[in-house]
Amino acid sequence: MKVTSLEPQRKNKERLNLYVDRVFHSGLDVGTAARLGLYEGKEVTALEISSIDSEDEYQKCMNSALGLASRRMQSEREYWQKLGKKYDKPLIGRCLDRLRELGYANDQEFAQMWVRERSGTRGVRLLSQELKLKGIDKGIIENLLAQIEPARQQSAALVLGSKKYKITATRDENYSRVISFLTRKGYSYSVAKATFAKLLEINKTTD
Repeated sequence: MKVTSLEPQRKNKERLNLYVDRVFHSGLDVGTAARLGLYEGKEVTALEISSIDSEDEYQKCMNSALGLASRRMQSEREYWQKLGKKYDKPLIGRCLDRLRELGYANDQEFAQMWVRERSGTRGVRLLSQELKLKGIDKGIIENLLAQIEPARQQSAALVLGSKKYKITATRDENYSRVISFLTRKGYSYSVAKATFAKLLEINKTTD
C-alpha cells in the first residue's frame, strides 16, 4: 500500500485528507502526519495504517486537553471528566502522561492557584470543599489551607461582610445577613461573629 495523497482540508488547514492507493482513508492532524513521517509516495503496511488511526485519535485528545489548559489550569480529575465525554480511558491516560511532562497537569500547582485566586472571597471550609470536588489529595489541601493566616481570613471576611451590613437595618437583621452570608462563603462561625462585632464597632464610630 502507498500514500498517494495528503491534501489540506478546506475548512481546517491543520487537518489533512489521507489517501492510500488513491482511496480516501481518513482525515488526520498535520502534527500526526509529521510525527509518523508520512509523505506522498511512502509505502505503508496494514499495521502502520492502523497506527495512523490511533495516533490521530491521540492527537485529537491532546488538542482537546491543550484547549482546556489554554482557558485555565485544570486538575487531573477535570481532565478525566471533560475528556472522558469523548475519549476512552487508555487514551486519556496517555494524554495525561504527556500533559504532566509539559507541566499542564499538576494538582499541587492547581491547588496553589485555586487558593491564591479565591482565598480573598472564600473561607477555608469552602475552599476545602471546592478542592475536594476537583479531586485534589487531602494532604495537599490540608497543607495549603494551613498556610492561610487567620488575620488574612478575618480581613477578607470583613470586606465581604461590609457589603451585607446595612446602616438602615436593625442589629438582628444585620446579624442574620452578615453571619449567614459569611458561613455560606465557608468562614467559620467564630470568624463570622468576630466580623459582625467589628462591623458594629466601625458603624458606631461613623455615626
